[in-house]
Amino acid sequence: MSYSYNEHVRSHNMSIDAARGFAYICGQTYEGFRVVDINNPENPDDIYFVYTEQIHDVFARQDTVYVAEGWRGTFSIHDLSNKNNPELLARVEIPYNGYVHNIWSSEDGKYVVTTEETEPMTVKIWSVEDLENIHVVGEYLGDNLVAHNAQVIGTRIFISHYTYGMVIIDFSDPTDPVESAHFDTFPQHDDPSPPWLGNWGVFQYTENGYVYGSDLDGLFTVMKYQKGLENGVIYGDVNEDQIVNAMDLAFLVIVVLTDQVLTEAQWTRADLNFDEVINIMDIFHLTELINNY
Repeated sequence: MSYSYNEHVRSHNMSIDAARGFAYICGQTYEGFRVVDINNPENPDDIYFVYTEQIHDVFARQDTVYVAEGWRGTFSIHDLSNKNNPELLARVEIPYNGYVHNIWSSEDGKYVVTTEETEPMTVKIWSVEDLENIHVVGEYLGDNLVAHNAQVIGTRIFISHYTYGMVIIDFSDPTDPVESAHFDTFPQHDDPSPPWLGNWGVFQYTENGYVYGSDLDGLFTVMKYQKGLENGVIYGDVNEDQIVNAMDLAFLVIVVLTDQVLTEAQWTRADLNFDEVINIMDIFHLTELINNY
């Protein structure tokens, strides 16, 4: 640790724009989020406070900051390209809302995913391309009827879903989200919470395909997520011959070594750890996939 930032206590969470060197910090003792310049990590500069009536979660992608606004029943989108003069781009009221708990954007910025941590409110996928016409395009809810947090990588939504466990959703088609993987970390029952039980957090930022989960009773889960047949796409079938075998492995090795250009369909089948990069890690995953066929 190079510096302990003590300007505000009881911070709930933060989102860091590592490329630009800014942290966006929200807490439970103030209404809004702080903009902190961390380009000099030993001397962070608290440069601005953005007021929101309520806040429970903040997520930043480049200069756009998304806020889940709790019992206000809304989420908001802010332009932070000028850190000293933020602009509110949109505020969306969720019909028949619960507690707007968590928010995350897709990597292309076209969609936003929200959770409401209230039975039986769904995990919602919103189209935000047109800020004048933000609307729900897809929804999902596990058997226990209460989701905690949702996070997005590529075309996957990773959900900590309380007593239903850890869930991975494929939203390649945002209008038709599909449950592609599920591990029940709390097999005792799928009753709605409260009392708060089951999976509380999911961490998926790994190169080896491992997904880590933490439960409220102290359980720590390591799940190996491997693509297979989803939405009619045979992942690993890089040469598109409808079978996954050594020919696909040879093809992928050539691609990695020579930077061969792939079609969009080939790229989808080859990116086995869904990190939007084709590299040696995909060769590793394809080898495992072939061994398991």
